[in-house]
Amino acid sequence: MFAVDALRALLYEDSTSGFDVLFQICTHVAQGHLSLAAARLLGASCLLAIEKDSGGVRPIAIGEALYRLVARSLSLQFRATFSDHFEPWQFGVATRGGCETIVHGLQAIVDLHPDWMVLQLDIQNAFNTVSREAIFHELRSAPSTLDPLFPFGDSLGGALFALGHLRALRATVLQHPNCIFPSYADDTHIVGPVDQVLLAFHTLQDQLASVGLTIQPAKCTAWSPHGLPPSLSLPKGFYVSTIGLRILGAPLGPDSFVQTYAVETLQEALQSLHDLPLLADLQVAFGLLVHCFARRPLYLLRMTVPSLALLAAYGDFDRALLGILEALLRTGSFSSIEGRLAVR
Repeated sequence: MFAVDALRALLYEDSTSGFDVLFQICTHVAQGHLSLAAARLLGASCLLAIEKDSGGVRPIAIGEALYRLVARSLSLQFRATFSDHFEPWQFGVATRGGCETIVHGLQAIVDLHPDWMVLQLDIQNAFNTVSREAIFHELRSAPSTLDPLFPFGDSLGGALFALGHLRALRATVLQHPNCIFPSYADDTHIVGPVDQVLLAFHTLQDQLASVGLTIQPAKCTAWSPHGLPPSLSLPKGFYVSTIGLRILGAPLGPDSFVQTYAVETLQEALQSLHDLPLLADLQVAFGLLVHCFARRPLYLLRMTVPSLALLAAYGDFDRALLGILEALLRTGSFSSIEGRLAVR
Protein backbone atom coordinates (compact mmCIF):
# COMPACT_ATOMS: atom_id res chain seq x y z
CA MET A 1 0.00 0.00 0.00
CA PHE A 2 1.30 3.43 -0.96
CA ALA A 3 1.19 5.12 2.44
CA VAL A 4 0.54 8.82 2.95
CA ASP A 5 3.91 9.00 4.72
CA ALA A 6 5.59 8.01 1.45
CA LEU A 7 3.89 10.91 -0.31
CA ARG A 8 5.06 13.28 2.40
CA ALA A 9 8.61 12.01 2.08
CA LEU A 10 8.61 12.64 -1.66
CA LEU A 11 7.29 16.16 -1.25
CA TYR A 12 9.25 17.42 1.73
CA GLU A 13 12.63 15.69 1.84
CA ASP A 14 13.74 17.20 -1.44
CA SER A 15 10.87 19.34 -2.66
CA THR A 16 11.99 19.77 -6.28
CA SER A 17 13.12 16.27 -7.22
CA GLY A 18 10.52 14.69 -4.96
CA PHE A 19 7.70 16.53 -6.69
CA ASP A 20 9.07 15.53 -10.11
CA VAL A 21 9.08 11.86 -9.09
CA LEU A 22 5.53 12.10 -7.74
CA PHE A 23 4.37 13.89 -10.90
CA GLN A 24 5.79 11.15 -13.12
CA ILE A 25 4.15 8.42 -11.01
CA CYS A 26 0.78 10.18 -11.11
CA THR A 27 1.06 10.68 -14.87
CA HIS A 28 1.65 6.94 -15.40
CA VAL A 29 -1.36 6.14 -13.22
CA ALA A 30 -3.59 8.65 -15.01
CA GLN A 31 -2.62 7.27 -18.43
CA GLY A 32 -3.07 3.67 -17.34
CA HIS A 33 0.59 2.80 -18.00
CA LEU A 34 0.78 0.20 -15.24
CA SER A 35 1.11 -3.54 -15.15
CA LEU A 36 -1.98 -5.52 -14.16
CA ALA A 37 -0.37 -6.42 -10.83
CA ALA A 38 0.45 -2.78 -10.06
CA ALA A 39 -3.06 -1.69 -11.06
CA ARG A 40 -4.59 -4.26 -8.73
CA LEU A 41 -2.42 -3.15 -5.84
CA LEU A 42 -3.16 0.51 -6.45
CA GLY A 43 -6.86 -0.23 -6.81
CA ALA A 44 -7.04 -2.02 -3.45
CA SER A 45 -9.19 -0.55 -0.69
CA CYS A 46 -9.58 -0.77 3.05
CA LEU A 47 -13.13 -1.99 3.71
CA LEU A 48 -15.21 -0.78 6.64
CA ALA A 49 -18.78 -1.59 7.68
CA ILE A 50 -20.64 1.33 9.30
CA GLU A 51 -23.83 0.53 11.18
CA LYS A 52 -26.91 2.34 9.85
CA ASP A 53 -29.46 3.96 12.14
CA SER A 54 -32.19 2.10 10.26
CA GLY A 55 -30.42 -1.25 10.62
CA GLY A 56 -27.92 -3.11 8.51
CA VAL A 57 -24.50 -1.82 7.53
CA ARG A 58 -23.13 0.65 5.02
CA PRO A 59 -20.00 -0.64 3.20
CA ILE A 60 -17.23 1.95 2.96
CA ALA A 61 -14.16 1.45 0.77
CA ILE A 62 -11.17 3.72 1.43
CA GLY A 63 -8.83 3.67 -1.54
CA GLU A 64 -5.12 4.27 -1.86
CA ALA A 65 -3.98 7.84 -1.19
CA LEU A 66 -1.98 7.95 -4.44
CA TYR A 67 -4.87 6.78 -6.57
CA ARG A 68 -7.28 9.19 -4.86
CA LEU A 69 -4.83 12.02 -5.55
CA VAL A 70 -4.80 11.16 -9.25
CA ALA A 71 -8.57 10.69 -9.37
CA ARG A 72 -9.15 14.04 -7.69
CA SER A 73 -6.80 15.77 -10.12
CA LEU A 74 -8.52 14.20 -13.12
CA SER A 75 -11.95 15.13 -11.79
CA LEU A 76 -10.91 18.77 -11.55
CA GLN A 77 -9.17 18.75 -14.91
CA PHE A 78 -12.17 17.28 -16.73
CA ARG A 79 -14.91 18.98 -14.69
CA ALA A 80 -16.43 20.64 -17.76
CA THR A 81 -16.47 17.35 -19.68
CA PHE A 82 -18.25 15.61 -16.82
CA SER A 83 -20.87 18.32 -16.37
CA ASP A 84 -21.57 18.56 -20.11
CA HIS A 85 -22.16 14.82 -20.26
CA PHE A 86 -24.35 14.40 -17.16
CA GLU A 87 -26.41 17.58 -16.95
CA PRO A 88 -29.30 18.42 -16.93
CA TRP A 89 -30.36 15.19 -15.20
CA GLN A 90 -27.42 14.17 -13.02
CA PHE A 91 -26.05 16.88 -10.69
CA GLY A 92 -23.87 14.67 -8.49
CA VAL A 93 -20.79 14.66 -10.72
CA ALA A 94 -18.64 17.78 -11.26
CA THR A 95 -21.58 20.17 -10.82
CA ARG A 96 -20.91 23.13 -8.54
CA GLY A 97 -23.74 23.54 -6.06
CA GLY A 98 -25.50 20.43 -7.35
CA CYS A 99 -27.52 19.93 -4.15
CA GLU A 100 -28.56 23.58 -4.08
CA THR A 101 -29.57 23.43 -7.73
CA ILE A 102 -31.88 20.48 -7.13
CA VAL A 103 -33.47 21.73 -3.90
CA HIS A 104 -34.07 25.31 -5.05
CA GLY A 105 -35.14 24.11 -8.48
CA LEU A 106 -37.72 21.72 -7.02
CA GLN A 107 -38.96 24.42 -4.65
CA ALA A 108 -39.45 26.81 -7.57
CA ILE A 109 -41.29 24.13 -9.57
CA VAL A 110 -43.78 23.24 -6.83
CA ASP A 111 -44.32 26.94 -6.07
CA LEU A 112 -45.31 27.43 -9.72
CA HIS A 113 -47.24 24.15 -9.93
CA PRO A 114 -48.64 23.33 -6.47
CA ASP A 115 -50.85 20.60 -7.94
CA TRP A 116 -47.79 18.65 -9.17
CA MET A 117 -46.25 15.74 -7.29
CA VAL A 118 -42.67 15.05 -6.22
CA LEU A 119 -41.51 11.45 -5.93
CA GLN A 120 -38.38 10.88 -3.88
CA LEU A 121 -36.87 7.51 -4.78
CA ASP A 122 -34.40 5.28 -2.96
CA ILE A 123 -32.25 2.75 -4.83
CA GLN A 124 -31.14 -0.31 -2.87
CA ASN A 125 -27.37 -0.77 -2.53
CA ALA A 126 -26.97 1.31 -5.67
CA PHE A 127 -23.20 1.58 -6.06
CA ASN A 128 -22.57 -2.13 -5.51
CA THR A 129 -25.35 -3.47 -7.73
CA VAL A 130 -25.27 -1.24 -10.83
CA SER A 131 -24.42 -3.24 -13.94
CA ARG A 132 -20.77 -2.95 -14.91
CA GLU A 133 -21.79 -3.85 -18.46
CA ALA A 134 -24.14 -0.85 -18.53
CA ILE A 135 -21.36 1.39 -17.21
CA PHE A 136 -18.91 0.39 -19.91
CA HIS A 137 -21.58 0.53 -22.61
CA GLU A 138 -22.29 4.14 -21.62
CA LEU A 139 -18.59 4.88 -21.32
CA ARG A 140 -17.89 3.67 -24.86
CA SER A 141 -20.68 5.85 -26.23
CA ALA A 142 -19.50 8.88 -24.24
CA PRO A 143 -17.04 11.52 -25.50
CA SER A 144 -13.59 10.01 -26.04
CA THR A 145 -12.12 12.35 -23.40
CA LEU A 146 -13.88 10.30 -20.72
CA ASP A 147 -12.11 7.06 -21.66
CA PRO A 148 -8.77 7.64 -19.89
CA LEU A 149 -10.46 8.79 -16.70
CA PHE A 150 -11.40 5.33 -15.48
CA PRO A 151 -8.36 3.06 -15.44
CA PHE A 152 -9.62 1.15 -12.40
CA GLY A 153 -12.88 2.59 -11.05
CA ASP A 154 -12.04 3.38 -7.41
CA SER A 155 -12.20 6.97 -6.21
CA LEU A 156 -14.06 7.83 -9.42
CA GLY A 157 -16.73 5.30 -8.50
CA GLY A 158 -19.37 8.01 -8.20
CA ALA A 159 -18.88 8.98 -11.84
CA LEU A 160 -18.90 5.33 -12.91
CA PHE A 161 -22.18 4.74 -11.10
CA ALA A 162 -23.65 7.86 -12.68
CA LEU A 163 -22.82 6.49 -16.14
CA GLY A 164 -24.89 3.37 -15.54
CA HIS A 165 -27.66 5.34 -13.85
CA LEU A 166 -27.71 7.88 -16.70
CA ARG A 167 -28.45 5.15 -19.21
CA ALA A 168 -31.72 4.33 -17.41
CA LEU A 169 -32.52 7.97 -16.73
CA ARG A 170 -32.06 9.09 -20.33
CA ALA A 171 -34.33 6.34 -21.66
CA THR A 172 -37.05 7.38 -19.22
CA VAL A 173 -36.75 11.08 -20.00
CA LEU A 174 -37.25 10.41 -23.72
CA GLN A 175 -40.55 8.65 -22.99
CA HIS A 176 -41.84 11.21 -20.47
CA PRO A 177 -40.84 14.71 -21.64
CA ASN A 178 -43.41 16.42 -19.38
CA CYS A 179 -41.69 15.23 -16.20
CA ILE A 180 -38.42 16.41 -14.67
CA PHE A 181 -35.85 13.98 -13.23
CA PRO A 182 -33.23 15.84 -11.12
CA SER A 183 -30.80 13.36 -9.57
CA TYR A 184 -27.79 13.54 -7.29
CA ALA A 185 -25.79 10.31 -7.53
CA ASP A 186 -28.38 7.63 -6.60
CA ASP A 187 -30.85 10.12 -5.05
CA THR A 188 -33.42 10.25 -7.83
CA HIS A 189 -36.53 12.44 -8.03
CA ILE A 190 -39.48 12.73 -10.41
CA VAL A 191 -41.64 15.87 -10.51
CA GLY A 192 -44.58 16.70 -12.74
CA PRO A 193 -48.35 16.23 -13.07
CA VAL A 194 -49.52 13.44 -10.78
CA ASP A 195 -50.70 10.98 -13.42
CA GLN A 196 -47.62 11.50 -15.59
CA VAL A 197 -45.25 11.08 -12.64
CA LEU A 198 -46.78 7.67 -11.88
CA LEU A 199 -46.34 6.56 -15.50
CA ALA A 200 -42.76 7.87 -15.48
CA PHE A 201 -42.04 5.98 -12.26
CA HIS A 202 -43.01 2.62 -13.76
CA THR A 203 -40.87 3.32 -16.83
CA LEU A 204 -37.91 4.34 -14.67
CA GLN A 205 -38.34 1.28 -12.46
CA ASP A 206 -38.06 -0.98 -15.53
CA GLN A 207 -35.12 0.98 -16.95
CA LEU A 208 -33.25 0.86 -13.64
CA ALA A 209 -33.83 -2.89 -13.44
CA SER A 210 -32.21 -3.22 -16.88
CA VAL A 211 -28.98 -1.80 -15.39
CA GLY A 212 -29.15 -3.89 -12.22
CA LEU A 213 -30.77 -1.31 -9.92
CA THR A 214 -33.79 -1.89 -7.66
CA ILE A 215 -36.04 0.75 -6.09
CA GLN A 216 -36.89 0.30 -2.39
CA PRO A 217 -40.57 1.31 -2.07
CA ALA A 218 -40.39 1.40 1.73
CA LYS A 219 -37.87 4.26 1.52
CA CYS A 220 -39.67 6.25 -1.20
CA THR A 221 -41.86 9.29 -0.48
CA ALA A 222 -44.54 11.16 -2.42
CA TRP A 223 -45.62 14.73 -1.72
CA SER A 224 -47.66 17.48 -3.33
CA PRO A 225 -48.25 21.01 -1.97
CA HIS A 226 -52.00 20.67 -2.63
CA GLY A 227 -52.07 17.17 -1.15
CA LEU A 228 -52.62 13.84 -2.89
CA PRO A 229 -56.10 12.35 -3.32
CA PRO A 230 -56.83 9.29 -1.13
CA SER A 231 -57.84 7.37 -4.24
CA LEU A 232 -54.38 7.77 -5.76
CA SER A 233 -52.84 4.36 -6.47
CA LEU A 234 -49.20 4.64 -5.43
CA PRO A 235 -46.80 1.69 -5.53
CA LYS A 236 -47.12 -0.50 -2.45
CA GLY A 237 -44.94 0.68 0.43
CA PHE A 238 -44.64 4.32 -0.65
CA TYR A 239 -44.96 6.87 2.14
CA VAL A 240 -47.14 9.91 1.51
CA SER A 241 -45.98 13.09 3.24
CA THR A 242 -48.48 15.82 4.03
CA ILE A 243 -45.98 18.44 5.21
CA GLY A 244 -42.96 18.37 2.90
CA LEU A 245 -39.81 16.43 2.06
CA ARG A 246 -36.25 16.15 3.28
CA ILE A 247 -34.15 16.14 0.12
CA LEU A 248 -30.35 15.92 0.17
CA GLY A 249 -30.30 16.97 3.83
CA ALA A 250 -32.45 20.05 3.18
CA PRO A 251 -36.17 20.83 3.58
CA LEU A 252 -38.55 21.13 0.65
CA GLY A 253 -42.04 22.45 1.27
CA PRO A 254 -44.00 25.36 2.74
CA ASP A 255 -42.17 28.01 4.77
CA SER A 256 -43.45 26.65 8.08
CA PHE A 257 -42.00 23.19 7.36
CA VAL A 258 -38.71 24.61 6.06
CA GLN A 259 -38.16 26.83 9.10
CA THR A 260 -39.14 24.15 11.61
CA TYR A 261 -36.89 21.58 9.96
CA ALA A 262 -33.91 23.94 9.89
CA VAL A 263 -34.29 24.99 13.54
CA GLU A 264 -34.68 21.38 14.73
CA THR A 265 -31.65 20.30 12.68
CA LEU A 266 -29.50 22.97 14.32
CA GLN A 267 -30.76 22.00 17.78
CA GLU A 268 -29.91 18.32 17.14
CA ALA A 269 -26.44 19.33 15.98
CA LEU A 270 -25.99 21.36 19.15
CA GLN A 271 -26.63 18.30 21.30
CA SER A 272 -23.90 16.33 19.51
CA LEU A 273 -21.56 19.33 19.51
CA HIS A 274 -21.29 19.33 23.30
CA ASP A 275 -19.82 15.79 23.23
CA LEU A 276 -16.73 16.87 21.26
CA PRO A 277 -14.60 17.82 24.33
CA LEU A 278 -15.10 14.25 25.59
CA LEU A 279 -13.03 12.83 22.73
CA ALA A 280 -9.53 11.81 23.78
CA ASP A 281 -7.89 12.83 20.51
CA LEU A 282 -7.84 16.63 20.16
CA GLN A 283 -6.97 16.43 16.46
CA VAL A 284 -10.03 14.26 15.75
CA ALA A 285 -12.27 16.57 17.77
CA PHE A 286 -10.96 19.67 15.99
CA GLY A 287 -11.33 17.99 12.60
CA LEU A 288 -14.97 17.15 13.33
CA LEU A 289 -15.59 20.68 14.56
CA VAL A 290 -14.15 22.35 11.46
CA HIS A 291 -15.18 19.94 8.71
CA CYS A 292 -18.54 18.68 10.01
CA PHE A 293 -20.22 20.82 12.66
CA ALA A 294 -19.11 24.23 11.40
CA ARG A 295 -20.29 23.44 7.86
CA ARG A 296 -23.77 22.22 8.72
CA PRO A 297 -25.31 25.67 9.33
CA LEU A 298 -23.59 27.02 6.21
CA TYR A 299 -25.27 24.31 4.15
CA LEU A 300 -28.67 25.13 5.65
CA LEU A 301 -28.11 28.82 4.98
CA ARG A 302 -27.61 28.07 1.30
CA MET A 303 -30.75 25.92 1.23
CA THR A 304 -33.28 28.05 3.14
CA VAL A 305 -34.67 31.57 3.34
CA PRO A 306 -33.63 33.03 6.74
CA SER A 307 -36.28 34.02 9.24
CA LEU A 308 -35.95 35.70 12.66
CA ALA A 309 -36.36 32.34 14.40
CA LEU A 310 -33.78 30.71 12.14
CA LEU A 311 -31.29 33.57 12.55
CA ALA A 312 -31.64 33.24 16.33
CA ALA A 313 -30.91 29.51 16.04
CA TYR A 314 -27.82 30.27 13.95
CA GLY A 315 -26.67 32.73 16.63
CA ASP A 316 -27.04 30.08 19.33
CA PHE A 317 -25.09 27.62 17.20
CA ASP A 318 -22.26 30.10 16.55
CA ARG A 319 -21.91 30.84 20.26
CA ALA A 320 -21.84 27.13 21.03
CA LEU A 321 -19.15 26.57 18.38
CA LEU A 322 -17.00 29.25 19.95
CA GLY A 323 -17.51 27.76 23.41
CA ILE A 324 -16.50 24.28 22.20
CA LEU A 325 -13.42 25.73 20.50
CA GLU A 326 -12.44 27.42 23.77
CA ALA A 327 -12.95 24.12 25.61
CA LEU A 328 -10.87 22.15 23.11
CA LEU A 329 -7.97 24.62 23.07
CA ARG A 330 -8.28 25.41 26.80
CA THR A 331 -7.55 29.05 26.12
CA GLY A 332 -10.28 30.58 28.21
CA SER A 333 -12.60 33.18 26.70
CA PHE A 334 -12.04 34.64 23.24
CA SER A 335 -13.51 37.94 24.42
CA SER A 336 -10.12 39.66 24.41
CA ILE A 337 -8.89 41.60 21.38
CA GLU A 338 -6.48 38.77 20.48
CA GLY A 339 -9.30 36.24 20.79
CA ARG A 340 -11.65 38.22 18.57
CA LEU A 341 -8.93 38.54 15.93
CA ALA A 342 -8.29 34.78 16.08
CA VAL A 343 -12.00 34.05 15.59
CA ARG A 344 -12.08 36.28 12.50
